[in-house]
Amino acid sequence: MDGEKLSQDLNYLVFSWESKYVRNDKVLKEKITPIKEHNWNSEKAEQDEDIVSPIINRHIQEIEEEIQRINKENEDKRRKEEEERKIKERKEREKREQEELRLKKEQEELRLKKEKEQEELRLKKEQEELRLKKEKEQEEERQKAQEEAKRKEFNLSQDYPKNEANFETQGKAYIEKISNYQNSSEYKEIISSTESSIKSTRMNVKKTIQLSINQISSTHQQILSSSKRIKELLSGLRSSSTSITSSDTQSPMYSYGLYMAASLFIDQCWTQISAFPDSVWSYAYSCVYILDENDEFEAFLEGLMLTECRVLYSSNLEDLNKKENETEENFGKRLNSIVRFYLSINILRGNFGKIWLWLVKLLNKNSPHRLFVFVVLAVTQIVPHFFFSQFKNQFMKIIDYILRFKLPQIYTLIEGNPFPIKGQCKQLEAILSDLKSSCNAPPPSGFILKDKHLDVEC
Repeated sequence: MDGEKLSQDLNYLVFSWESKYVRNDKVLKEKITPIKEHNWNSEKAEQDEDIVSPIINRHIQEIEEEIQRINKENEDKRRKEEEERKIKERKEREKREQEELRLKKEQEELRLKKEKEQEELRLKKEQEELRLKKEKEQEEERQKAQEEAKRKEFNLSQDYPKNEANFETQGKAYIEKISNYQNSSEYKEIISSTESSIKSTRMNVKKTIQLSINQISSTHQQILSSSKRIKELLSGLRSSSTSITSSDTQSPMYSYGLYMAASLFIDQCWTQISAFPDSVWSYAYSCVYILDENDEFEAFLEGLMLTECRVLYSSNLEDLNKKENETEENFGKRLNSIVRFYLSINILRGNFGKIWLWLVKLLNKNSPHRLFVFVVLAVTQIVPHFFFSQFKNQFMKIIDYILRFKLPQIYTLIEGNPFPIKGQCKQLEAILSDLKSSCNAPPPSGFILKDKHLDVEC
């Protein structure tokens, strides 16, 4: 019970009692005829008052003391509760701090453990990389030794006549000549001139050559007819006296005609030869017929081919460059077409040693290349019939060498990304296996021409 409330209630009772007592006393005194009994009662009341007042005071004092005791108890209780609350809060705070310390300690231990594990993994990875690097170096050395032994076993020698061995130097010279011509003032003047005579001649040259090439077919007669028109055009340009300043004795328009003829023939690699592989021989025959009367045509024709496909003189597949946005499959087809065109022309001209040397250099490269299969496919599509007669035993060794060593290297190389190389590898493997088992090859398709009217072989 609240002490202050109790004190207020008791004071109110005492005050009410005293007020009542005073009113009663006043009423008695106002009576007109006091009697003896009244006097006695007054005296009695006074006596009672004297008796009651101390009692009331004592009760009030007791009540006040009780109130003080209760207030003290309440205060003590409040203090105790406050102390208990503070103690509880302190304990909870200490508990939280301990928990935070424990969590921090655990986090630190986890961090240290993680760092230790990462460091162990890093060291392990470095050790593994060093081991793999060492194994790779050892494997490369072993493969190099094996390759050398294989080359000795298969006798893939590069000891050929000097005039054949110089074809790489000659190829670079052809490329440089093409570059110089494309940047020459006479070429730029011809292709940009607005003078009517030069412009007319320029357009006529391109039109005549393009129409003649478009009319080339698989018949001997048509090839001769188309080639003849181009040769007559070049002959006329050679003797022309077009008034363009040049320090060369050769007519500038004749050089332009040779360049355009070579360029338009090579354009067939991306269209007709790619779509109709057998047609490569028709275009090769035409080029050879033109070369019979125009020796200068060789530099332009071969120079443009080598510029497009530098592997044809360097035997280094790393020299190959894809065109922008060109897929590997399309690049391989383009590469295959121009290699077949190059080989066909050299076969018809009897340059077997030149092709042999280039092929051996290609096979002697230690590092395999994904596009290797497209190049070798072109070789198997053009040269087997001729190489069996020229280099039979050596050519058999090359076939066996590719099957046993080069193809497995390519299969290993393309394991992670087989398309489109794997299909080409299977095709090459089938062709080489047939050649190995038969030790012979028929003339390539398209090599033997037929007369359009008589339908007889020429």
